[in-house]
Amino acid sequence: MKYVDNIDWLQVTFHSKVEPYDTERLRFIPKTYGSSLFINGYSVILKDTQEEIFDLYTTPRVNESILKKDFKTIKFKNRFLYDGNILRYFQKIQEHFDFEDYNICRLDLCRDFEKFKNGLMPENFIDDCYNHKYILNAQGLKKTRYFDKKDIFEVPQETMRAIKREMKNLTPQERETVSKAMKILQEKVFNKIEKAKIYKYEYLLDIIKQSNIPQYMAILPSMQKTIKIGTGNSNIKKILYNKSVELAQAKDKPHIRAAHKPLNAAGDIWRLEFQIKGSRIEFACQDEPLHKFKIEDFADNNKLHAYLNYLVANEFKFKAKGKQINQRDWETLDLFTEEKQLKADMRIIALKSDSTRMNKIVALKLAQHYETARMNAIISEQDLRIEKKLLNRYLVENSLMEYYRKKIQPRMKNEYLKQTNK
Repeated sequence: MKYVDNIDWLQVTFHSKVEPYDTERLRFIPKTYGSSLFINGYSVILKDTQEEIFDLYTTPRVNESILKKDFKTIKFKNRFLYDGNILRYFQKIQEHFDFEDYNICRLDLCRDFEKFKNGLMPENFIDDCYNHKYILNAQGLKKTRYFDKKDIFEVPQETMRAIKREMKNLTPQERETVSKAMKILQEKVFNKIEKAKIYKYEYLLDIIKQSNIPQYMAILPSMQKTIKIGTGNSNIKKILYNKSVELAQAKDKPHIRAAHKPLNAAGDIWRLEFQIKGSRIEFACQDEPLHKFKIEDFADNNKLHAYLNYLVANEFKFKAKGKQINQRDWETLDLFTEEKQLKADMRIIALKSDSTRMNKIVALKLAQHYETARMNAIISEQDLRIEKKLLNRYLVENSLMEYYRKKIQPRMKNEYLKQTNK
């Protein structure tokens, strides 16, 4: 089988006291707004080609005791991740801001293909997963979940509001038909997560706009199928989806279509994507020692293939349900052709049980600062939302959510009770 491996998201954090200023190589254009966590934002232009390569964000919005003022982050523009020059681009930023230490805080690795091994079609594979013919390794039938709750509840609600606006232009008979369809969708799909197989609801509006509205069951086959394994709290989140459909419906990306040419595909291209919290994971190839992700690791395509082979074999491993009672006796599903390439290894370095003492102290300070600001109304509602978002992100990225619930929240509750009883 044929497939192509690429990086689809790369974001780096670092500390530097050097401020953005135009040089012979780089130009920094200020944005009108930074981000929810940073005050200042810049578009970084490579002067040689006059192309925007990075987004740069500086000056954290929070107190300096939480994040230093020299803390910065850059995110690669998507198309420059596909041209094989990420190391050269990154070195220009390193030279400008004069730093060596950095963290890759988010890394998305993806494998694009038309079919699985032995001709298995991805859409059939997804159906079989929902029907429990294939089971995610080491997961029970009821524990395996292939979606985010937000895909089921948030997206339909937005679509429902749009549908109601469109219904004003329909005839009474059409309005009645659509109302029945919406009611059945709500009962059959939105409220029964274990049966939900669909994630894109925009087709509903197209159907409504037609003069002859078909019966509700005609809506279901047109919905796109997707598998999502993991949540925002996961070290590695896995997503399988139809990339060709996404490119057709959303903004087209010629650089991705160009990357698909070696596949010579007759049908749709599917993508298996691994969203990785890079600062919490160590990798190694062959006899290398385990180390945090570095940009240099992805300048070598052989290493990129090795990392993805490891992720497929260990993080996207399925078994075909058999008659044996013990799941270990079931046959492992071979989805991709094994190739003789570099071997990779991985370990998660920031587990819930081994987060450092300093991380826990910072989490406590963030929580105390947020609660003080909330109780005393000393900052605006917008700044309060920013602080809450920062707290949640810090807890997730450092695997401290459980520690927060079991230790920090009870401690802060006791402190509040003591103050009120005085």
